[in-house]
Amino acid sequence: MTKPRTTETRVTLPSGLTSTTTHAQTATLSNPSDPLTLVTMTDTTSVNGRSFTSTWNAATRTWTHVTPAGRSATVSLDEKGRVVHAAPPGILPTQLTYDPQGRIAALAQGTRQQTFGYDAQTGYLLSVTGLASCPPNSPSSGTGPTSVPRIAAPF
Repeated sequence: MTKPRTTETRVTLPSGLTSTTTHAQTATLSNPSDPLTLVTMTDTTSVNGRSFTSTWNAATRTWTHVTPAGRSATVSLDEKGRVVHAAPPGILPTQLTYDPQGRIAALAQGTRQQTFGYDAQTGYLLSVTGLASCPPNSPSSGTGPTSVPRIAAPF
C-alpha cells in the first residue's frame, strides 16, 4: 500500500459558516517500485464529515462508488476501457455490448433490450430496435434512417 495522499480545503464565509472538504487517495501496488502494477485504488472525499468513496479493482476492472447514505453503484469496464456493466442503486443493472468498430451495438436492462444498427459507409446511426414506447416513423422508432452522426469520426 502506498502512503495515502490527503488534502484538506476549508472555506469560511463572511457569515461565519465553514465548509471543510478532505480528499484522501490510497493505492495498492503488486510491485511497490512500479506504479503500473496497480491492484486497487481508493478515493475518499469528505464534505463536512460526509464521505463519498470510490474504489477501483484492477483485476475485475470495476469501480465501486458508495455515497454517505450507503448507496452503492458499480461500473465495470472491458479491456479497452469501455463500460460493459453499470449498476446504479435502486434500478436494474445495464449491460452494454459493442460492435467491432467500438460503437454500442446493444443495451440490455432487465428484460428490455435495444439494438443499434449503423450505416456501413458513414458510420451514422441507422436504426434502433426495442424502443416500444416510440411512435411509428419517429427518428427513434427504428423504422427509418436518422441523421445522428457517430461521436467519433471514422479512422
